Amino acid sequence: MSPGGGAADYVHAIAQALNREGQQHQEHEQHEPPQLQRGQHAQQLSHQACDYVSVLFYPQGAKAQIPVDRAELGRLGIRVVEVPSISDPNAEGGGGGVRYDPQGVVDALLELMPSKDEI
Repeated sequence: MSPGGGAADYVHAIAQALNREGQQHQEHEQHEPPQLQRGQHAQQLSHQACDYVSVLFYPQGAKAQIPVDRAELGRLGIRVVEVPSISDPNAEGGGGGVRYDPQGVVDALLELMPSKDEI
């Protein structure tokens, strides 16, 4: 991933790492459970990015150090949630910025949780 990549690039990198892309693997017979020895790698997986990352929170009003491309993340099946933030003059190396509003994070998480009736 090159510097200046967007949030979708980070999500792709996470999925590639967890899917073990680029790693060699050794085939095992079906009746033998795989046991990794030193120098061996686990089998490559093929899960979608949204299997690993389903929701991305970002602070409302933040100067995007990492661009959030809502459309691209949506195509990947990832829900994007803009969370209320609080202005903080000491954030971002003293140059000012925002921080997540703690209650905003709690509220956003609660919205994602199923209700008692849905369980």
